[in-house]
Amino acid sequence: MRSCEVDVPPGIAYLRLDHKLLPLPPKLLRRIAVLGDTGCRLRITDNGTHEVQDCNDAKAWPYANLAVRIAQARPGLVIHPGDYHYRESACPSGRAGCEGTPFGYGWDVWNLDFFLPSARLFAAAPWLMVRGNHEDCDRAKESWYRFPRHCALC
Repeated sequence: MRSCEVDVPPGIAYLRLDHKLLPLPPKLLRRIAVLGDTGCRLRITDNGTHEVQDCNDAKAWPYANLAVRIAQARPGLVIHPGDYHYRESACPSGRAGCEGTPFGYGWDVWNLDFFLPSARLFAAAPWLMVRGNHEDCDRAKESWYRFPRHCALC
């Protein structure tokens, strides 16, 4: 995984990275998609209860299908106000819907929670990404810095 940031001057017709064309915003934005809180929830609360989604089930965690549908709508821009990552705790023993899923703040989790399901949408439109409280300085700051954006406040 590599991340980079580039200022694109006005008038550029296309942008290519590693032989892939990257989407640029249209001159006139007619359609903007806004989505957030996209991660699959795996968390043990402070009182010990489990907050669990079945990450292996597209109905229980529909983000991948939603991202494809948004890409098909051809937005000119995607805005994500944060909370990309939710797999903070291990799947409870015996819970088939999330069995085997990784958890924590590493690349394997970010890839499953955000990058893989977002791939079609990344190819469809440029993104404006904001850090949410799941990426704050007490949780996934290192991952936020390494993967989607530099963490200027940490």
